Amino acid sequence: IAGDLFEKSTVTPATLTALHAIIMEFRDASKKEGLDIPIIAIQGNHDAGYTYGARRSWMDFLAELGLIKLLDMHREGPDSPIDFHPFSSRTNKGGYIDIKDARIYGIRHLGTNTPKFFPLVHDAIPARDDKVNILMMHFGIEGQEKEEFGIDINDAGLKSLREKVDYLAVGHFHKMYILPTSDPWIYNPGSTEVTSGKEIFEREVSEGYERGVFIVEYLDKHVRNVTKVTFSNGTTWAKNQLPNRRFIPVRVNLDRPDLTTFPKTVDHILSEPLIAQLKRPAGLDAVDATDLNVPVLFVLLDGKLQYSMMEFNSRLVQDRLEKELDIVTARVYSRATSKLDDISIENDDDKAVAVIEKETFMGLAASNEAYKNEKESIAAFMMEMKNALTSTEREADTLKMQVQQFYITHVKGGSITDVPAVATPSKPAAKPPVEVLHEDPKPAEKQSRVEAILDDFDEAYEDGTSHKED
Repeated sequence: IAGDLFEKSTVTPATLTALHAIIMEFRDASKKEGLDIPIIAIQGNHDAGYTYGARRSWMDFLAELGLIKLLDMHREGPDSPIDFHPFSSRTNKGGYIDIKDARIYGIRHLGTNTPKFFPLVHDAIPARDDKVNILMMHFGIEGQEKEEFGIDINDAGLKSLREKVDYLAVGHFHKMYILPTSDPWIYNPGSTEVTSGKEIFEREVSEGYERGVFIVEYLDKHVRNVTKVTFSNGTTWAKNQLPNRRFIPVRVNLDRPDLTTFPKTVDHILSEPLIAQLKRPAGLDAVDATDLNVPVLFVLLDGKLQYSMMEFNSRLVQDRLEKELDIVTARVYSRATSKLDDISIENDDDKAVAVIEKETFMGLAASNEAYKNEKESIAAFMMEMKNALTSTEREADTLKMQVQQFYITHVKGGSITDVPAVATPSKPAAKPPVEVLHEDPKPAEKQSRVEAILDDFDEAYEDGTSHKED
């Protein structure tokens, strides 16, 4: 796995529990076939710890539980060369691992510094005449995905790796590709799932996306055959295809004179032919999520509304879709704007930023019937809140109280005593840290260790140490 096992660094206990179950199911299935297949991985940019600069990633977490074998280079300092330490079964980490007659190296995501490391990687990997060298890295190749930074396929440092590396396994971009066409040695299988609206609406169709895995056969130093196995859109029995969740993208234009209210807009979205045919049959209360043909619905909303955007709520659209349709879930992406929210600001290069901000805030307030009579005081208050939120010292509870008091005084009428006080949640007593063992424990001990660590993560989330408030 060449990085980005996770889609987000904010991994929930439920996601970790599901991943643990998947890996254990894979192990059990392998053992039934008399096999012991290791999962070898590197860290991608999405696998980093929750907080910026965290020293341990989610991949470290999985390695310490013995679920994966994690590879990365070693470097003493910024001016030092790099090297690859042999894999350690005690820590489940190392720079390289030998699997029969293949040596597999791994390097975590290095971002824009990646090209600077190519010469160092070249020097650190010894040439081998009789064994295959596989290198795992996390970066994309320029031109493979629109508007995404990638490394030039003709980069001298990258090309030099070909002298030492027989198969470069890369991750990062979500599209499958094999490069260069004349002498293939760079392989990117792509993501297993659609992960964003941009991906499915702007790339899936226009760029002919394929995703999947590669099955690689080699003999001695020579990669003999690479078979592409792609993921289908729903169930399949086709050769070299794997069944996967069905995804349905739908675009809906909301620029219509008859859509004068939000409820009418929601009804119009549900009447769209591709959406209407997904209506849940009468008497069917629950969705069978185990059926891969029950889809995830992606809805992209375009156009200009006849009413203020303040009256539009994409979350309520999603709730209605999930309530009435036979789908696993709905993802609603809105590019819609409002004819009422168009704010005209006089073009003046000498105008101060604060003046532009005030005019913008006044325009937003004036576009809503409930607030237009107080547009000047609301604009001043919004600027005050903006300054408070961007300052180095801020107290969330104090700001909440200020917003409540302003609303009561300037919009609703009344006194602050009408509003319930904002309670500060009490923190539960912290549990002692969970000791991570490096020995190979028994299955029951492993299970209890997983549960203990997940409990610790759950508690951190609840007591606010996960920066939930931020």
